[in-house]
Amino acid sequence: MTTVTEKDGNITIAAEQRDTGQDNMTVADLAALLPTDRKTVRRLTEARAQRSDRHPIPFFKINGKLLRFNRAKIQQWLESQANQMPGLAPVKGKRKRRD
Repeated sequence: MTTVTEKDGNITIAAEQRDTGQDNMTVADLAALLPTDRKTVRRLTEARAQRSDRHPIPFFKINGKLLRFNRAKIQQWLESQANQMPGLAPVKGKRKRRD
């Protein structure tokens, strides 16, 4: 869904991501569920990220190209992430070095 608003002569266009509810999720579905953007989801599925992560995100490819995610496996993955780090908020940006 896309919304267009105008305030003080400035026009803002915002796209809201929604999960379709299908068993085999697309990149957009997973981005809406996490919530993050599609680029981050793709970065999580890259070969380097999969090798370096202790709990890589489960996915499969259709025709060797299109990423898909099984909803049940994603729910299990999210639960395992929550169990590994209860109450831990994700850290964004660089940490300041303390001398």
